[in-house]
Amino acid sequence: MNIAYLTCDGVLDSVFDSQVMGLIAELEKEKIKVDLYSARGPKRNFDPLLQEKISEVRSKLDGTFRQIWHLRYLGNWSTYFSRCSFSRNLDVSHKYRMVHCRGSYSGYVAVKSLGSSLPVLTDVRGVMVEEAGIRRGQVSIGNKIRNSGWRSRGLKSLERVAVEGAQAVTCVSNPLRGYLLRNYSIKPENVVVLPGCVDTSRFRPDEKSRDEVREKLKLIAKRVFLYVGSAKAWQIPEVIGKVFRYALEQDDRSHLLVLSQEPDVMRSFLEEEGIASEHMTIMQVAHEEIASYIRAADVGLLLREKSLVNEVACPTKFGEYVSSGVPVLASTGIGDTQAHIQEHRLGWLLDDFNDESQIAQILGEVLSAPEASEVERERLGSAGGGLFEWRSHLSKLLPLYEKGL
Repeated sequence: MNIAYLTCDGVLDSVFDSQVMGLIAELEKEKIKVDLYSARGPKRNFDPLLQEKISEVRSKLDGTFRQIWHLRYLGNWSTYFSRCSFSRNLDVSHKYRMVHCRGSYSGYVAVKSLGSSLPVLTDVRGVMVEEAGIRRGQVSIGNKIRNSGWRSRGLKSLERVAVEGAQAVTCVSNPLRGYLLRNYSIKPENVVVLPGCVDTSRFRPDEKSRDEVREKLKLIAKRVFLYVGSAKAWQIPEVIGKVFRYALEQDDRSHLLVLSQEPDVMRSFLEEEGIASEHMTIMQVAHEEIASYIRAADVGLLLREKSLVNEVACPTKFGEYVSSGVPVLASTGIGDTQAHIQEHRLGWLLDDFNDESQIAQILGEVLSAPEASEVERERLGSAGGGLFEWRSHLSKLLPLYEKGL
């Protein structure tokens, strides 16, 4: 079986390795040949980092790798270049069973380019209008985002074409599936939840690795809280500092480990919250090293404001935390995270991080709980693997490929 995989996020996207190459690797184990079509912008033609990444991707693929032109969204007319480029570069001699499109933008490009000549699967990652509003800074994530204006209407129509024009749809959470069924004309049997999975050969409990990192960072006697992510506003880094401060007030052994590509900005946020340097370690680590540092933690932090964007989300970090044997302190209202935590005993839930008494109470529960034993970390890792291992979800994806004919 041959599949064309289209992503307009590009090979330098932060989750490309885990979410694109991870899935392709599993499909290749099933004897499915995948040709990868990836977008690039005109400014990146001679970027040495991009060229290096492309060489790496080509060396790992059994199939071919091709690039298509891509412009920043300025209205549906601006997709014309991507559509023409994809049509021109698509190798029809490979007789693809289906075009698997990561994201609604890619789904739109494929549907409009191919018409009925090839079946399309659109992998919906979130709600386009609301996400675009956050990125553009129209309003804070906690407020109602304006959906008016030509750009919002264009994105909404793009999302509709991507979803309703596809023969099959996958999405990252059950709340997102419900949103799609309420807002678009699609058959429920054609919409399948496929969460953001992780490579459980890397993200797994490993006591030796855990001890080595804790010793290296001088964290042996500490209660380590972990934050992995950026300093972008929608990840509310100031709340990370606020919640950790309550932990530190209750137990001075508490230590915050931050893994971020913006270490200096994160440090500023945390210092503004009154966190002294001796109580935090902020690092910028390569993607291939991040699993060993996650294992060193005692509690992973996953805090988000209540909004539609987060209501339908599936943060990859949640799967990486629990698959590595780390329990999670998470906000309520993030995709399927609350249900997973409650059903599988994966950590603690914080409903309102503006309620100081609630923060103090939950942190008290976290710190009074016995530190996870090796057996408990293995249980958490096993539960995480069952929820977020690619192989456990292929049984839902492969029938969609078969139906595409």
